[in-house]
Amino acid sequence: MRIKKPDYYKTPLKKKTDIAGYISDNTRNRAYQRDWHPFCFNVKIPSVNLDYDHLLQIYQDNWGEAREVSREVQNENEYGSRMWDYVIERMRDDVKGTDMYNYLWNGTPIRAEYSFEGRCGGWLSINSFEGVDFNEWSWYSSEYRESNLLEQDYSWLRKFYQLVVMLVHDTKSSNLKINFETYSAEYLFDPHQ
Repeated sequence: MRIKKPDYYKTPLKKKTDIAGYISDNTRNRAYQRDWHPFCFNVKIPSVNLDYDHLLQIYQDNWGEAREVSREVQNENEYGSRMWDYVIERMRDDVKGTDMYNYLWNGTPIRAEYSFEGRCGGWLSINSFEGVDFNEWSWYSSEYRESNLLEQDYSWLRKFYQLVVMLVHDTKSSNLKINFETYSAEYLFDPHQ
């Protein structure tokens, strides 16, 4: 059975120049501690709803019966801080500690290396892809990024384009917010926590 590609992962561009332009337009070039990170995604979440009833509803929608937790426990600073730390680490682990982003949406394996950059780690950076180390390229403007991309062979560029399209969707604030709230609900109400 063939899996139908979700609309948000479609990759309609065919020309190398169009693909390189899309990648350049949808990623950011960042520099941290004298290292260039040419393909970054903003993964900061502007706001989340950690209201008790909202998280309880999320938990029940996903897992059913929730353990009993008093509303006061959620509001305790120490507990809230532990929950925040747990959720941030869990979301980072989705990228760096699991195979989730070592595959494209359809199960095609890829070799990619990621890091979180910035003062608060609010930028997801693709550091290498399929044997190409991006730190070896010049990155002073989007023109350099595009010209370096155009030097790659077409099959490499298409596969990288698929990854970028996937990350553009997955790192949208609205999607990150859903993940953050879901992991928060799991932390608060899961009996195994």
